[in-house]
Amino acid sequence: AYMTQRLACHLVAAAVTLFSATDALCAEEPIVQLSKAIEKGDLAKVKALLDGGVDPNRRIPDSHLDYTPLFIAVKEGREKIAKALLDAGADPRIEDQNGDPVMVYAADAGREVFAEMLIDLGVDIDSTNSHGVTALMRGMPYEKADDIQTKLNLGADPNQRNRSGQTALMVAAEAGNTNAVRVLLKAGVDVNARDKANCTALMVVARHYHAHPAVARVLLKAGADIDAKDKTGRTASMMALGNNHWEKEDRLLFLDAKPDPSIVDENGETLLSEAIAADLELKVVADLVERGADFPWSSHGARM
Repeated sequence: AYMTQRLACHLVAAAVTLFSATDALCAEEPIVQLSKAIEKGDLAKVKALLDGGVDPNRRIPDSHLDYTPLFIAVKEGREKIAKALLDAGADPRIEDQNGDPVMVYAADAGREVFAEMLIDLGVDIDSTNSHGVTALMRGMPYEKADDIQTKLNLGADPNQRNRSGQTALMVAAEAGNTNAVRVLLKAGVDVNARDKANCTALMVVARHYHAHPAVARVLLKAGADIDAKDKTGRTASMMALGNNHWEKEDRLLFLDAKPDPSIVDENGETLLSEAIAADLELKVVADLVERGADFPWSSHGARM
């Protein structure tokens, strides 16, 4: 009798679990049903759920980066579903957890149709997110050439600036994204544009703690001014020679561009003083002297 009673209890518990699971499945949130329908490309069900009152701007529970349905439609390549969502009031200005609106994803290579859909609705390709960043600027550190070219083809301004006054070229150069630098230069950006500190893209590269000699070569070949000065009078070549994060041989590419050795910054430093401090080879120092470099002033204003 005892065993029979225990068995009966187990059967009841199993039945309760089964019914609970069934109830949970039946009670699956409509927004989750909408997400799954989008992933499957089930346009009819998407429309039915939207007509039934599902909010297209609600975030999908436990979704990657807290997406709304429109993000899923764009990333899954569901053009008709994206249009249905927009027609139902989906807001393209909503940002994911990274602070990116859907335009950041829509303007990638192969997704142009979604970006054009948003542009037709009045979303500017150069509209900024809550951090003041555009779709083009967002991808500068890491995007491939075709994604960047796609944004330019859609009308993105290659000379745009972020809140720090940096151009897209500066952001790409600082990150070492050589392909992005090449695409922007081909688009006609000003290689010698200045930021708020009066720095050019070449200076941004020269002073950075990650050495990007390939980017520096591309900028120099494109006509970067080797003698341009920042607010303190320092040039890109001075910055590079004084940057211990660069290998000594990589610093020499700035000297190969024949910078003016007579330039003195506000602390009295020159190319010669930077070359000596960097412990460069004697022939490098001798070449600077031969080109007219005077014996340098120290940063304290006294002769070395």
